[in-house]
Amino acid sequence: SDLWGPAKIEADLAWDVTTGNSSLLVAVIDTGIDYYHPDLVGNYVPLGYDWIHNSSTPLDDNGHGTHVAGIIAATLNNAVGIAGVAQVHIMAEKALNSTGWGEDVDLAKAMVHAVDQGAKILSNSWGSDSDSWLIHDAVQYAYENDVLVVAAAGNAGSSVPFYPAAYPEVVSVAATDEFDDPASFSNYGDWIEVSAPGVDVFSTMPTYLFMNYGYLSGTSMACPHVSAVAALVWSRFPDASRNWVREQLRRSADDLGSTGFDAFYGYGRINAYKAVSEAPAEHDVVLSGYEKPRSVQPGDTALFSVTVLNFGLSHESSVLVDLLVDGVATDFSAVGPLPSGSSSNVTLRWTPQEEGVYNVTFYVHPVPGE
Repeated sequence: SDLWGPAKIEADLAWDVTTGNSSLLVAVIDTGIDYYHPDLVGNYVPLGYDWIHNSSTPLDDNGHGTHVAGIIAATLNNAVGIAGVAQVHIMAEKALNSTGWGEDVDLAKAMVHAVDQGAKILSNSWGSDSDSWLIHDAVQYAYENDVLVVAAAGNAGSSVPFYPAAYPEVVSVAATDEFDDPASFSNYGDWIEVSAPGVDVFSTMPTYLFMNYGYLSGTSMACPHVSAVAALVWSRFPDASRNWVREQLRRSADDLGSTGFDAFYGYGRINAYKAVSEAPAEHDVVLSGYEKPRSVQPGDTALFSVTVLNFGLSHESSVLVDLLVDGVATDFSAVGPLPSGSSSNVTLRWTPQEEGVYNVTFYVHPVPGE
């Protein structure tokens, strides 16, 4: 009964489909891990590093990282403690010190190192409201290597963007309670992607701190729930791309609050069972992301880079994308061929002539059979 989080996201039903795959590696970038913990030792692999003490033994001297690690991968069905959401391998990148603070240079090194060690998912239960080009560079390095970056949205109860969660390459996670209400402390905004349990979460704590298990609250606890569900999805669909896994997290989430996307839940509260049991359609193309200028001067040409994802099972030969400005078609571009699960970018152009505020829409045409 203490594990309300996994129950809320229907992890027990998801385990009837998959419990995870040990070939999948999740990096916990945090205060380290108590890798001697009897509930973690079975899924831990010594591939990480302690960037605080320049050591190859990233042992947790705070408790935060061990708590996060247990949510992801505490051993299932071992009659000990708790059940982690995904039975996958975890590694520790210790870039936060004993008080939970860290420098951006250490955090960036940790992210890059984890990618180089083969991690497919980076779980980041930390952040700041200060933008950091160094952290963003590390995020983009992970993104370029088809690694999924998940991050906590922050605990200030504010709409101010929190980084790295607010970077467009990152799955930003807000927190909910056991009644599926937004946590009072959780940040919110149009940069939130999904939400997950984050209040009074029971998980592993360092044994040498004489705790073993304990309760913590925060978007720090919501983030590893999402990292673990992503690991289940990748275990169920091992040939999927990062963008496909990200889209599956969005589509399978339970839509709470206002209908559709909203600032408190994002696309919804994650659902592990739906994420691993809902197979893709034969034909399904989506726009999974875009980049746009913040402003453009009249007479200058604005460039929009739009990412098209083939979410379906079939190969698509050509996909058409339109740019509409205030509802009027202004430009179009085609992309293809587009194999199943793959993504490609198209560039769309618009040259405004008058100063003003404009509504810009990207639209992907349905493919035959969709």
